Amino acid sequence: LYALISGMGSPAIRALLMIAILTYALCKHQRINTTIVFYNAFLFSIIIQPFSLLNISFWLSYLAIFLILYVISYRYQLSKIISYWKIQWAITVGLMPILFFYFHQSASIGMITNLFAIPMVSFIILPLSFIASIFHIDLISHYIFNLDSQLINFLIWLLGFCKVHLFGMIYVATDNLMIVISAIIGCLLLLSPLQLRLNGFAIIFFLPLIFYQPRHIDENDFSVSIIDVGQGLSILVRTKFHNLVYDLGSIYPSGGSATQSAVLPLLLTQKISKIDKLIVSHQDSDHVGDINLFKHYYPNTEILTSAIKKLNYLPNIKACRAGEIWVWDGVVFKILAPESSPYIGDNHESCVLQISNQQHQILLTGDLASKDEKQLLKAYAKKLQ
Repeated sequence: LYALISGMGSPAIRALLMIAILTYALCKHQRINTTIVFYNAFLFSIIIQPFSLLNISFWLSYLAIFLILYVISYRYQLSKIISYWKIQWAITVGLMPILFFYFHQSASIGMITNLFAIPMVSFIILPLSFIASIFHIDLISHYIFNLDSQLINFLIWLLGFCKVHLFGMIYVATDNLMIVISAIIGCLLLLSPLQLRLNGFAIIFFLPLIFYQPRHIDENDFSVSIIDVGQGLSILVRTKFHNLVYDLGSIYPSGGSATQSAVLPLLLTQKISKIDKLIVSHQDSDHVGDINLFKHYYPNTEILTSAIKKLNYLPNIKACRAGEIWVWDGVVFKILAPESSPYIGDNHESCVLQISNQQHQILLTGDLASKDEKQLLKAYAKKLQ
C-alpha cells in the first residue's frame, strides 16, 4: 500500500520486493540468505521495470543496500551503536564516486544529518501524513497536515543549516568513467574487513579523483559552457586566466534556484575561485537568478547589466552599454547592445556580448526580440558574419 501511495519509485519497489521475498521464505519456514534476497529483488526489479536501469535512483538505492550488506557481512560482532555508525560511514563514502559523476557533489555530513532526519521522517512525518489521510473530519485532518508541513519545513531548514555551517557539501566533478571506477574500487577496499588488511591500498585508487584537474585552456583560446538551468539561461565563458558568467538561470516558485542547484556547483567543481565579470542580460527572473547567493560566493565580481533599476543595490555594478571592449588572454569581448543607456532592462535592452578570437566568434543575446536582432544586423553587418 505504501509503495503504491509513494508512486512505485525504484527505492519503494526495491523495499517491497525484498520484504515480499523474505516474507515468502518465512511463511514456508525456510532459512534464506540476505544476499539471496538482495539479488532476487534486483532481478525482479529489472523484469518489472526494465527501463529503471536508466534511472540513477535505481542504482543509488541498490548500491546503498549492497554497501550495507558489504559492511555487515564477514565482520566481527559489534555493538549496535558501532554497527549503525559503520553503516552510515559505508553509505556516505561508498556513494560518493557515483554522486560526483552524476551530480558533481556529495553530502559529507550524511552520517550526522541521518541521526535526526531518519527518525523524524520514519516515526513522525510519515505516520502523521497517513493518519491525516484516513481522517474523515476535515478540521482534524487539516490540523495534522498543517503540523506535518511545519515539521517538514523545520527539517529542510535544519538540513540547510547543517549544509552551510558544517561545510556539508563536497564539490568534485569528473566525466572520466575510469576515474569513477577506480574510486569505487578504492571505496570497496577502504570498507573491506580489517582481517583482510586491504584498507591501506585504498588511497592508491583515490589518487586519480583527488588530483583530477579540469581541462586546461591555452592562450588565445576560450571555452563556452551552456549550463543546464531549465527555463532561462546561464553560460560560463573561460579563458586561460579569466572567467565570465552570463546570466544565472531562474528562481524556482517552490524555493531554491538554478543558481544554487546548477550554476554554483559547476563553478565549484571546476575549481573556479574567481569570477571576473558577471553579465546579467536583463531584468527577467529566469536570467537574474539568485544573484545575492552568487555574490556571497564571489563578492568581488564586477557586474554588467541593463537592469540597473532592479539591481542598483549591489556593489561593483555598472550599466551594460554598446562599445565597451576588453581583452582577456588574447580573446576579445565586446558589448554590442544596448545602444542607449539602459535602466529598466526589458528584453529589447538585453546585453549582447560578442566573444571572438582568430578562429571563432560567439554571440550571446539574452532575450533579444527579432526586431532588435534586425537592428543589430543593420548596425554591425559584416562583423556578425
